This record gives sequence, C-alpha cells and structure tokens, in this order.
Amino acid sequence: MTKAIKHIQILLLFSMFCKCAYSQKKSNAKNKIIIEAVLPSSNNIEFLELSLKPAKSISFSSTDPLVIRQPVKNGLVKWVLNVDSSQLVRNQTLLPEQSHSDLNYLIEPGDSIRIQSEANKEPIYTGKGALKFQIIKLIKHISDSIDNTDNYKVLSHWRVPPTSLSDFLAWNNYLNLKLKLLLPLIEKNKKLLSVYAYVTIKSDLLEKLEQLRLWKFMFLRRTKEPGLVNHYNLTNQDLCAIYDSTMNNAAAKWLRYERPFLIFRLTFGICCTMKIIDHGESSLIPVFLIQ
Repeated sequence: MTKAIKHIQILLLFSMFCKCAYSQKKSNAKNKIIIEAVLPSSNNIEFLELSLKPAKSISFSSTDPLVIRQPVKNGLVKWVLNVDSSQLVRNQTLLPEQSHSDLNYLIEPGDSIRIQSEANKEPIYTGKGALKFQIIKLIKHISDSIDNTDNYKVLSHWRVPPTSLSDFLAWNNYLNLKLKLLLPLIEKNKKLLSVYAYVTIKSDLLEKLEQLRLWKFMFLRRTKEPGLVNHYNLTNQDLCAIYDSTMNNAAAKWLRYERPFLIFRLTFGICCTMKIIDHGESSLIPVFLIQ
C-alpha cells in the first residue's frame, strides 16, 4: 500500500512538472515577437537595425529607442524579441514612413510577421499580426494619393498660418476627406484586431489629423492687436462659430470622451464664451479650457 502511494505521488509530481514546463513553454511563445525579412537579391546590406520602443510611450522620439542589429544572411534577416508588452517598431528599409503624418507600426506579443521586400516595390507583409502593417501601408498609400491632388497642393504649408479664412476652411475639408477615406480601413478590420491594436491605430490616425486641424485653428484665432476683429477680420463670435463647426467634430469627441483608454497624449480645447465689459462695451471672448 505504501509503495502504491509513493508511486502515485511520483506520478503526480512528474505530471505537475510536465504541466509547468508546458505552461512555461506556452508562455514564452506568447511573449515572443518574430519579425523575419526577405531582402532583394540585389541587396548587399550586411546588417539591419530594428528600433523598438514600448507602445505606451508618448511618441517614438520621446526617449531613446532600443536598437537591435542583426546580420543579413543570404538575403534573410530575423529578429526574435522576448517581450511581454506591445512595441512601436521602426526600420526605414522595411517600414517606410509618411513624413509629418506618419503612423506608428505596432507589434504585439505573439506576432510572427514576415516582410517580403523587393526593389522599387512596396513591402509585402504576411503572417500573424501582419494585418496591422497592411492597414498602415494602405493608409499611407491613400494618404499620399490625396496629398498629390491639386486641391492639396494649393493649400498653405502645414507648418505655417493659414493665408486666409478660406485657406483654413480648405484645410478643414482636406482633413475631413482623409477621415472619410482612411477611418473605414480601420473600422472594417476592428474585429480582426486586438482591442489594443484597434484603439492604438485609430488614436494614432485621428490624433495626427486633429493635431493638424488644431494647429491651423490656433493660428486663426491669433490677433496682432486687441480689437473687435483680428487680422483675419474675424470677431470673437466668428471664432467660436468656426470652432464649433470644425474643431468639435466626431473624431475629436472620440479622442476626448469615447476611446476606452489613452494611448498618446494630445491636448484639445473646449471653446466657450465669456462676457467681458470694457469701457461700457461688452464682447464675447473665446476661452479654451485645456483638458
């Protein structure tokens, strides 16, 4: 009887050991991210670098990224990353960017992405987790197409103040067009993405567009000297009406109130009016409450 009990105990211990080993192996697999790239045969690069940063970072440039350098052998390069959190990833050769409006490429634990890179062609992304890259590539393609239209080329440069109210409204229409064409690419794949990936990519897109809209509007509300109208010939009431009809849109509301968690920090203002009495005359002043 005693031998039988000991035998059962040994079997139980062995079973628990096997279960723990299997669980550990399964856990390790979940925490791994694999990125493999196939380079063109004409490519003579000996090493490639992959830059990583935790996805919870405010931006890719906020702190120094982790750079992992791997050798290229027979046109193949591979990174095996042991991480337990989502990462932003960059490599200009494999993951081309979009100038000032670029979106971040996101990788998640468990991803196994293969990148097929060919000379003078866009990279092809396949494998588990590759849908995120495919969406961003398509967003880039459509966004670049819009930026090549005559309607965009006549706009003021994105860094400088609007040349007129008409220029600001044209910028507003341009950003609305991007929202109309790009947001459905994310929404239609919502069920195929993790919640974190969906919210991150959507936040990234909307913030890029709404930051630009806010940037242009902040110039519009400036004035060189106090008065009833500013140098765009706009009154305070005009500015509030413009804000409510352009800045307080569905995308901005989603970023402020509806997204389930915050990804990147972006400041939005709420425009209200304050009655000011000055030398017996009253005027409405737009006040921006920072959130």
